[in-house]
Amino acid sequence: MMMTMRTFLAALLVSTVHSFTPSPHAPQIASPTALLDVKKSFASSLQKLTSWKNAQASAELYMNPATTKITNITVTWEPNMAQTILKLRQESAYPVSRPLVVGVVGIPGSGKSTSSSLLAELLPNSIVMPLDGYHYDMATLQSYPDAVDRIYRRGAPDTFDAAAVERDLQRLCKGDESIVHIPGFDHAVGDPVLDQHTFYRNLHQIVICEGIYVLHPDDGWGGVKEFMDYVICKYMQQQTDLISHIRCRH
Repeated sequence: MMMTMRTFLAALLVSTVHSFTPSPHAPQIASPTALLDVKKSFASSLQKLTSWKNAQASAELYMNPATTKITNITVTWEPNMAQTILKLRQESAYPVSRPLVVGVVGIPGSGKSTSSSLLAELLPNSIVMPLDGYHYDMATLQSYPDAVDRIYRRGAPDTFDAAAVERDLQRLCKGDESIVHIPGFDHAVGDPVLDQHTFYRNLHQIVICEGIYVLHPDDGWGGVKEFMDYVICKYMQQQTDLISHIRCRH
């Protein structure tokens, strides 16, 4: 089923809730031994975040009501959520080689990227997997017979390589490669960047999978949610604020 970006985002705006929704696959059993002294690690990470002067935070950070200010970043629920995620990692039955996967989903401008970066700063041995990196590049879009339409709709579910997302999650969660490269996205150029991020199996025990379509059931995205152990849904209270926010950001 083909869906326009506008139609999908409207549906997502209605369907997402201001809560943190556990996946049915959330781990329940005893922990791996690799995370030692979690409280100490968390305190150290929080102190590191406090000194994060030059954080690459986009305009999403203005959208949540402030409870704590860290330099130019507004932090609300992220520290408490980081503790929840650490506990999930501790209590999981996963071996050290299998990372816990946390999804962060929401419409553009809802603060996914900022919150994911904050969580990564707070969570020892974590990495962000930004799904923007799985956009089809412009050269690929231009190769399609309906190139004009696809470029006009860029950002819709079928303008991403959803199969590559699922393939890389399979490699992270069920593979044995010591290193897995993950693409990023260069907003200045407007195209993905291959191998921008690197997952190290002996280091990264938490993967934060951030994107609009983490829970999307169609257009080839249906298998992605099966890899999520926990999903955080973000939403905007005022659609007018969201539109203004995106306009300022771009």
